[in-house]
Amino acid sequence: MTLIKLDSVASTNDYLKELCKSQPCEDFTVVVAQTQTQGRGQRDRVWESEPNKNLTFSVLKNIEKMPLKDQFKLNMAVCLGIIEGLSRWQHSGLKIKWPNDILFGDKKLGGILVENVVTGQVLKNCVIGIGINVNQIDFSRLPNATSLALSGGNINSMDQLLEELRLSLKHRLASIEDQPFDQIKSDYLKVLYRFGVLSKFQTPEGHFFNAVISDVNPAGQLELTHDNKSSFYDLKSVKMIY
Repeated sequence: MTLIKLDSVASTNDYLKELCKSQPCEDFTVVVAQTQTQGRGQRDRVWESEPNKNLTFSVLKNIEKMPLKDQFKLNMAVCLGIIEGLSRWQHSGLKIKWPNDILFGDKKLGGILVENVVTGQVLKNCVIGIGINVNQIDFSRLPNATSLALSGGNINSMDQLLEELRLSLKHRLASIEDQPFDQIKSDYLKVLYRFGVLSKFQTPEGHFFNAVISDVNPAGQLELTHDNKSSFYDLKSVKMIY
């Protein structure tokens, strides 16, 4: 495994993508930084992280033959790999908030950003950006955030945590191209936050409605059931409030 450690970088995802443009990169190459100055999350949000107290890293996964239409299968497997890796320190209470936030209880413990490199209609590789709140205890600016330290997980070695997460990801992503969507989805729904529970959602126009999460489809859309009707929503068309 190639492991690149940086003191500071704008974005580990951007660094790894540029590295792979300039030279061949080994599968599961990892770039980890003490500090990210321009870390990103879903919906172009900035990933805020106190320097030297959290784990921010990116992993390269080379893909052989996965059609672009199957990319959410990859996304689910990544989320499950992180949940399973963290379970060594946090045995219960870990959930995935659609599409790929990591929660402990109702608070955000980590986030994942999967960026795909596409050739035609086939995935060539993907860069998986991961941020886990580890030893930070001050979230006064982020009241909905938590960390392993605050949730009872005792992390003495950031390197050990990184290796555990890398191995868990490698296990989950082994032969990902050939794994059935429904098999991965079944595991994903078991740990999906508020699955089957009446929840509140908001549209980009500011309309609020209550619905139950009933499924996800291969495109990564969330199926919501409300008013005795079921509809699919993508990330741009709905936001979960609680």
